[in-house]
Amino acid sequence: MDTRRWHRKGADAALTAALAAALAACGGGGGGTPAPAPAPPAQGLALSGTAATGVALAGRPVDARCSTGSGSTTTGTDGSYSVTIAGAALPCAMRVTLADNTVLHGLATSGGGSGTSTSARANLTPATQLVVAQLAGLDPAAYYAAFDGSAAAAATPARLALAEAAVVAALKDGGIDLTPAGDLLAGALTSGATPGSGNAYDSALDALRRALAASGSTLAALTATMAGSSLDVLAGGTPASGSAALPPAQLLRAAAANCAALRSGSYRVLSPAEGATLAAKTGLLGVNVDASNAAAPRITYTDGSTGTWVANGPCRYLDNAGRDDIVVSPAGLLAVRYTNDGGQTYRVGVGFPAQSHTLAELAGTWNNLSLSTTATPGTYGATSARFTIDAGGSLGPTALFCANANWSLRLADCPFAVPGIAFRANADGGFDAVDMPGGGVGGRLFLYRAGNGDLMAVGADADGSFHFATHERHNSLPAVGTVSTSWSLFLNAQGRSTSPVGATTNTIVSVDTAAQSWVRSQANVGSPVTHPETLYANNPRDGFSLRSGGAAAGSDGSTVNVNEFTALGLRGMGMSVVVLPGPQLFLLAPSQP
Repeated sequence: MDTRRWHRKGADAALTAALAAALAACGGGGGGTPAPAPAPPAQGLALSGTAATGVALAGRPVDARCSTGSGSTTTGTDGSYSVTIAGAALPCAMRVTLADNTVLHGLATSGGGSGTSTSARANLTPATQLVVAQLAGLDPAAYYAAFDGSAAAAATPARLALAEAAVVAALKDGGIDLTPAGDLLAGALTSGATPGSGNAYDSALDALRRALAASGSTLAALTATMAGSSLDVLAGGTPASGSAALPPAQLLRAAAANCAALRSGSYRVLSPAEGATLAAKTGLLGVNVDASNAAAPRITYTDGSTGTWVANGPCRYLDNAGRDDIVVSPAGLLAVRYTNDGGQTYRVGVGFPAQSHTLAELAGTWNNLSLSTTATPGTYGATSARFTIDAGGSLGPTALFCANANWSLRLADCPFAVPGIAFRANADGGFDAVDMPGGGVGGRLFLYRAGNGDLMAVGADADGSFHFATHERHNSLPAVGTVSTSWSLFLNAQGRSTSPVGATTNTIVSVDTAAQSWVRSQANVGSPVTHPETLYANNPRDGFSLRSGGAAAGSDGSTVNVNEFTALGLRGMGMSVVVLPGPQLFLLAPSQP
């Protein structure tokens, strides 16, 4: 008999008895269920990255809010950080707070979406701040504060790639090339205590910092424009604000001393009365703001000649020996009253920063006001339309098109169908308007996207017609007490401007929500005499405003004749287009700063 087996069996029995006694001492005896094994420690999510602005952000607090879990840490001397958050899941919204309380945001993702990755990288820079704004469509601080499962689900790799590409394209258009930086959100970033001491990403950040300082713009303003023209807006959504603002690229360019809205760069200029070709009517104007003489921008005209604009008050300039009058809206639109024959005849043109747009961006429903040629040679009339363009650029059937000899644009005067038109991209910019079926090119159309994300369409036809359009909107009533001042550039039925550039100031006096109307007090700039006038929102249809005509009592006791008008506000542009049927005048009304 092998007694060793019995000895081992006896030892095992003794051990079992000892364990039972121990469990009984802890209250676990008496035949109860054995205690469960301890749970394994929660797996941690390791986050790391670099915080920099062209120099390292050393010793600054970093916070993370993840799909589940949150954590915080502090950056090292080179701006790098790392933190492990137990039980956290991607994606994570990140932020770093600078010494001046500026906060920069970023996003950490797994690259394949949210979920089970155990590590991720997230840089915190001005560039990532812009990407977050572009993705979210709101201020990054608000996005971080509200970051939850819904926001996490929307931070997909595909959307992040689109947001990053939009930021890179916008800044490149403004002279800042972020391409060498690679992946802005998670790419390699090394930084140091002095500018130029890091890698290519860090150098690009320093270039962005210097461009903002030189242009007088701020990262906050640039961030707001990126949020305004968010991914959802670019996909056809309605911008949150209709306020006029410069697009991102313009904010990075040199500004004129007397007009923050006038920046160096190339401007598309439409002058329908010019030349015999569409190219002559839709040329490019070069504006160069020289820091050594920012009050007098140097101009390269569409024919290649050069000259200088002379400042004539805020955002207003004179040219051509004082005969040409140029004004600039807060969104960077130019409106000019000009002459080519020494002052015998004046015309009106518009300009805006040149941008590139795809045919798909034309898709949607538009409201339009135009000064269009008539059957009588040399005369023009007001027309209006509501039309839809599909993703392929074809103009679909419209329910409303107004054109009549009396310039009236009320609904009862809109019995006509719009002829078939298709738009095709032009290699020199904009889109050709092709009469269908099988017709020739009758005009050219250009898009301009303002800093709030809104689009405007402006076109010129070979016959001299002038077109303005904005996406169809339901207008809100203005707030009581709102004060606005705008310039006035008139065109008559012969397409000529017979009066100098004027200006009016309006103050909202009262609002009637039931009637969807408001009363404002208007005065010509420089005159103490005011008079009341009543306007109706979304009349004759959504997106338009109607001013009722009649006699009004002037503040000096005089009787003022108020002409009826129909106005189309070009959202985000700081300009309205107005038709006055009584005197048969077509008016451009850019807002003053």
